[in-house]
Amino acid sequence: MKIWAKGNGQTLDEHITRCLKVWDSLWLSHTKVYSCLAVKMGLSSGNELNFLVRETIVCHDLGKGTTLWQKYIRDERKRGKITHAFFSFYLYGEAKGWPRNNLFLASALAVLGHHQLLYNNVFAGERVKGMGKIAIFTQELENILGIWLKDIKGLPPQVIGFEGADRVQKAKMMVERLPENKGLQFKSLYSFLLAMLTYVDYLASAGKKIFSFSLTEIWSGFTHSEVVRGTNDLQNTVREKIKKGKRNLLIQGGCGSGKTGAALLACHGLIEAGEVNKLIFTLPTKFTSNSMYWDFIEPEKYGFQAQDVGVYHSEVESMLAREWDGEDEDYLKVEKIINCWYAKPLNISTIDHLLYSLLHCYRYSDRAFGHLQTSLIVFDEIHYYDPLLLAKIGQCLFILRELSIPHIIMSATLPISFQSALQKASDNQKYELVQITEIDTNACKVTLENEPLIKENKLNPKLINLVREHINLKQMIVVNQVERAKAVAKELQEQFQDVNIICYHSQFTRTDRELKERLIKIVFKEQEKRSDEEVLLLSQEKIVNNQQIILVTTQICELSLDISSHIMYSEIAPIDSLIQRAGRLHRRGKGPSPPICGCEVCKKAQFPPFFSYQLHIFPVNWENSIEILPYNENILKTSWSILENSEGFLSSNAAIQWVNDLYPEEPRLADYKMEEMVMEDLVFGRTPKERYGDEDEENSQGSFKAREDILPTLMLVPKELYSPLEDLEVLLKERGIRVGRKKAFAQREKLQLENGIYILDIPYNKQYGLEFLR
Repeated sequence: MKIWAKGNGQTLDEHITRCLKVWDSLWLSHTKVYSCLAVKMGLSSGNELNFLVRETIVCHDLGKGTTLWQKYIRDERKRGKITHAFFSFYLYGEAKGWPRNNLFLASALAVLGHHQLLYNNVFAGERVKGMGKIAIFTQELENILGIWLKDIKGLPPQVIGFEGADRVQKAKMMVERLPENKGLQFKSLYSFLLAMLTYVDYLASAGKKIFSFSLTEIWSGFTHSEVVRGTNDLQNTVREKIKKGKRNLLIQGGCGSGKTGAALLACHGLIEAGEVNKLIFTLPTKFTSNSMYWDFIEPEKYGFQAQDVGVYHSEVESMLAREWDGEDEDYLKVEKIINCWYAKPLNISTIDHLLYSLLHCYRYSDRAFGHLQTSLIVFDEIHYYDPLLLAKIGQCLFILRELSIPHIIMSATLPISFQSALQKASDNQKYELVQITEIDTNACKVTLENEPLIKENKLNPKLINLVREHINLKQMIVVNQVERAKAVAKELQEQFQDVNIICYHSQFTRTDRELKERLIKIVFKEQEKRSDEEVLLLSQEKIVNNQQIILVTTQICELSLDISSHIMYSEIAPIDSLIQRAGRLHRRGKGPSPPICGCEVCKKAQFPPFFSYQLHIFPVNWENSIEILPYNENILKTSWSILENSEGFLSSNAAIQWVNDLYPEEPRLADYKMEEMVMEDLVFGRTPKERYGDEDEENSQGSFKAREDILPTLMLVPKELYSPLEDLEVLLKERGIRVGRKKAFAQREKLQLENGIYILDIPYNKQYGLEFLR
């Protein structure tokens, strides 16, 4: 009898052959990388790892050789839920004689877990134990095993449920008895085997080539990109550090200094050295992840193909939908899964997803952990994170150092206190600091204003006059709260009715937010560089195609928004935040005025007489504690004091000194509770329900939270956008808006719960968002 592996009649030996063919292609393309990983894992050679992966692949579907499963796969109606991974695990053990060594243990557990995450009580219930005796096609399976494996023991004529359950529990006990200093190394091996098994199984089952395995081919566009052709001092230094064997780097450079290009050059160097085969780029928010994704797949920028770049966060479907041609019905579902594994050559995600991949926070976390093993991991915008999240990142860095996974930490502002804490935590694996080495320049003038930007619901007349003086230029106004952004934008629209004004903050629907992101990037381009398609979009949105723009925004603008304004007005914020905001002012400029700077922007733009690039900083109303939010009052006042005592110009040296003055104390870069959870979840451990909670929730409600909610929020849908006939999940993702719970329940009489969704009956428009009563 032929043993079917697939419902289309593909036999088990045919499926194994196809899987091995995929793995052999991977092994041939990445032999040096996998051999390097084998050394890290303590194996004798790359060949030993190759053999172990092949054995895992050969045995992963043995459980399909039971009479029960063959009856199921041949039934067109596919009635009942039949497991085969459990049977495969048991038959693999029987075929090998249950050797008591960690290589077999890791391989057998990868087989057991290749269709579900393993947890403490997995396959331990009465349903499994009470399966009774299930006959297998012994001779057929032995013949199949004999094609690829030697020294195979005889298989039993049947699988007995309680014996299989007992073997799972014994395997669990072996994991629990691992020496504490060997736990992470074992997880590295187990998760890598699981990652490779599930990846080749997917590709073999899909029956088509997803992307090239050739790293030379994947990175060929990058090697001919502008980044490589025109490297700067920062990038050259990073490249030299990699050539000299440095693997953990700290890169400090302002906006526009080329940090992203430096990270890509580092990854390319490690690929050439045969140490990694993929890049994982982590960022603080969904918006910054989206922005980086679009940058990566822009042909003129870095030269990568879209199929080689993965992106993952809680709203990834809308990003992937833009790349979907509509033909492959499973494209969005499959791409989302592959991207959450970190299986692409280049991967972009939020920091949250990386942290959740270290524990059992989602179904595929162990597969993602496996793909980390051959990656360079980049932590961008490290300054953004609060102390609690920074402690978790510190714990993540510890894991990476333990497993010798190369990584880079990047920021415009890396306080000496942070650097010191990191070096102390790193023991023998010190971090190499790379900074801008070019001559320091004063990129803009900093002016402290006397009165708040908005007071008693009226704009500061000084602001209005400044905006009028620079009306033909690109201007940005950055405030600290959403409602203030709306108020400023509305009053400016009344004052300057014929001027392009965009209000951008976090409380828009996803559809409107993504539209605004596109519009912002277009209007901050030079007019002659806008495509016909972009000009058409501006016209459709009633935006005049000229150089005039006033962007009113919140701190959402601080991260990876690659735009450049001519003048900026900001409320006081922590100095590191102000520096990030200023990175959107005269980006890549070399002097505070056009004659001194002489860059292309200075040569082309029409400036008023005696113009200088300025950051005007307005105080908040210090007497009103609500207006100080979301920041700490002491941090804001200290920031103001530091600026008062400065020379009034923002330069790279000044920025470094200001940040050092603001943060003199070393942060805590360890989270011992997280460490306990990681060790508990090495293989078995908790379920995603326990660690994270409802997988449809944006933030964890379980025992592990990447971020702590300082201000509790509520997801709601404006009543005018609500339809009870639509799919609720789609409705929330496309039209849901997250606002503060206190703010939402202040409108209690207009807030109702319907079908599990909060509906708010107040006006909403894509220009300003929700119209809360002031």
